[in-house]
Amino acid sequence: MRVMSILMVVCVLAVGVSWGAGEDVTRPGDPVIGQPDNNRWPAGEAPQYAIDDNVNTKYLHFRDGQVAGIIISPQLGTGQSQPTLVQGITLTTANDAPGRDPHSYELFGSNADVNGPWTLISQGPVVDFIGGWPRFTKNETPIIFDNQTEYLHYRLMFPTLGGDSLFQIAEIELLAPPENGWPAAVMISPAETVVDVADPTVEINIEIDDFDSTSWDVLWTQVSGPAAVDLDDVQDQTTVELTLPAVRGTYVLRALVTDSEGNESNPVETTVRVWDAELDNKMVGYWTFNEGEGTFIDDSADDVNRGYMGNYHNDPDLDPNFVEGWIPADGENNYALHFQDFGYVQVIPDANSVSDPNLQNLDYGVSV
Repeated sequence: MRVMSILMVVCVLAVGVSWGAGEDVTRPGDPVIGQPDNNRWPAGEAPQYAIDDNVNTKYLHFRDGQVAGIIISPQLGTGQSQPTLVQGITLTTANDAPGRDPHSYELFGSNADVNGPWTLISQGPVVDFIGGWPRFTKNETPIIFDNQTEYLHYRLMFPTLGGDSLFQIAEIELLAPPENGWPAAVMISPAETVVDVADPTVEINIEIDDFDSTSWDVLWTQVSGPAAVDLDDVQDQTTVELTLPAVRGTYVLRALVTDSEGNESNPVETTVRVWDAELDNKMVGYWTFNEGEGTFIDDSADDVNRGYMGNYHNDPDLDPNFVEGWIPADGENNYALHFQDFGYVQVIPDANSVSDPNLQNLDYGVSV
């Protein structure tokens, strides 16, 4: 049970990459057309606000069950549509309602006019927005693709959203390739794992996606851990087998990929927990949800780690609430917790009650 808690809260984001210096070819005032083009948006949240370089405005489309998006005709400040080479996209979340965020995209290009015909350039997930992303925040996981054709007009559509019937976005950027090309997109696996202190060996793999480079240097470093890890023999390798020190605790290792043009990826990290079954196999938290009232959840395990209820709409009426439970052994205090839209329970361990340094400064939570 303790292993699950550790993996939920200690693991480090394992995918990330530098955006390089790709230039946004859109400008405030470039011609845009909402999709569908039916004026189903508030006057102050019209399509032009998606490219106004202001995250405090947004483009909102009511959709009415259709796929929403936008047509953009970059002019590069000339007053006429200009051929542009686009190989990347950035998206910035708007002020509220994560359910309206796009979870996938389709980008098309046309050299005829804004009515097409359209050629599919790229499609795929908006990785960062899936599962929730901070408000007013640009995606970090790159959306980059191998397109070698310049187009006058671009049609960007968002087939799937976060569950809401409305679509919204604060900012859209269409990126031209940097002069020296793009950094590599790197993924690492496993993002987190647990090994036994009796045999603390782990295999780590990185995958490199880089359509404009064919050679890379890989720098492995140790970010943290209770003992030093020998990384001398794994430099420049994409698949490494490491034997960690037989010292229990959490180790964070990092890989940085540099391509032949000197472009660096964002570092990717993996977290490895060296586990001692005799010392670590115990319960660290037990919440029965039997309070029956209030907004706090008490811990019945040895460590007193109290949880509190809330919701991402910041509306007290949408906080989780207690309902009649179904465990007879609980007797009179037989309750369950009912979650509404975007409700959560957050648990911050009591630093005074956590004796194991590997469990300090952690943050537990469940949301529905």
